[in-house]
Amino acid sequence: MIVFMQTYVRYTSNIRRQDMNFTDFRKNTSFGKFLCSFLLNRLGDSVDVLTMSWLIYLLSGSAAVSALAMGINYIPSIVIQPLAGAWVERMHKKKVLILMDLGRFLLVMLILALYLGKVLAPYMLLCITFAVSTLEAFRSPATNGVLPRLLKEEEYEYGTSMLQGGGRIMELAGTGLAGVLIAWLGIYGALLVDASCFLIAALLILPLGLQEELQSQQAESYGKTLKEGISFLRDSRRLLLLVLLCGLLNAMLTPMQALQSALVKDIYQKGGETLSFMGAALSGGMLLGAFLYPFLAKRVAIDKALLLCGILNGGFYLVLAGCALIAQNIFFYPVLGFSSLVFGVSIGYLNTALAVMIMKAIPIHYMSRETGLANALCLAAVPATSFLVSAAARLVKVPALLTASGILFLLIMAMLKVSGKLNELLPDDSKAGRNEEKWN
Repeated sequence: MIVFMQTYVRYTSNIRRQDMNFTDFRKNTSFGKFLCSFLLNRLGDSVDVLTMSWLIYLLSGSAAVSALAMGINYIPSIVIQPLAGAWVERMHKKKVLILMDLGRFLLVMLILALYLGKVLAPYMLLCITFAVSTLEAFRSPATNGVLPRLLKEEEYEYGTSMLQGGGRIMELAGTGLAGVLIAWLGIYGALLVDASCFLIAALLILPLGLQEELQSQQAESYGKTLKEGISFLRDSRRLLLLVLLCGLLNAMLTPMQALQSALVKDIYQKGGETLSFMGAALSGGMLLGAFLYPFLAKRVAIDKALLLCGILNGGFYLVLAGCALIAQNIFFYPVLGFSSLVFGVSIGYLNTALAVMIMKAIPIHYMSRETGLANALCLAAVPATSFLVSAAARLVKVPALLTASGILFLLIMAMLKVSGKLNELLPDDSKAGRNEEKWN
């Protein structure tokens, strides 16, 4: 019954959604505080990644240990987050957000204290960064649980767009800021700024007014809450399809990220400036795609948009392979830059669209546990695809592997379209209209 009621509200809000725009959020001060806290978290996370990577290499002098640290940071998101979501569902999300941010603040300060005392060892840093990632695995479901309590149905597109686009800006800013901080202020200054981001983020959540009904959830056992979440995901065809598409999106990004350095250095015979050029175009495109989503969503049916984005993503890999033929040509950088920008727009649009649809597909009192499960399943596609790409790279050359990846993604999108799976994401009224056209 809950799903049917939610579906009714969701699609009767289409008329009101047409009048929404970014300026309307100035009146929603609670969302504004939440947005600022979220953006500071993304900034802190981004500074944290580069600073910790630099610090672990500084302490160990080993690239293998640095790679191990990155792998360890994925474990909480894949293993712990599905279990954390059910626990967060039974708690006050506001308290969870504050406690997780304060916990990360204290852990970063602990790293700083150990480093100042010259007693910080690589194994200590690995353990602490694992703890920081674990806290983030609890914070993420709480974030998803709070968002629909701050936004109306007709505000989902713009709200999610602002989070995705703003988060991307903070990630880019944090990456650049971390390098500047390390160069100017050293590890000490970078760690202080990192910790300050988490502390201020927690303080911004303190005055947030949230109405949460927890009596029924607290009466349930943790096991029952988790079981209900798994059952809901298993029985919801729409949500399962969205999770599949999110996993596919992660898989689409992985070959490019895994092979990018080898492609630029060995195939294009270029340097780090080409990697930076690609990264800037890709990041700019992702930012643009996130902000364009609420405007394009009103004008383009979701099945057509997903199909087009899938075609663009598959085509991008073919262009990357083809650029090997023009690596010394004057057209190389224009072609590479434009294709990277378009790929970024497609990824940014897809990411935002899927985030909005997942939020709409889940009842509000299931939000934390379902997004915890969904995020873990989607993220699992990254190491799985990385393993396949790594194995394939031993057998075939990079351009051939990129070509195969592009063709595979195009075939998958064609199968989804022909099988009618993409049509299942259409609003009920749109599908009814199409059926009427068929019969007439």
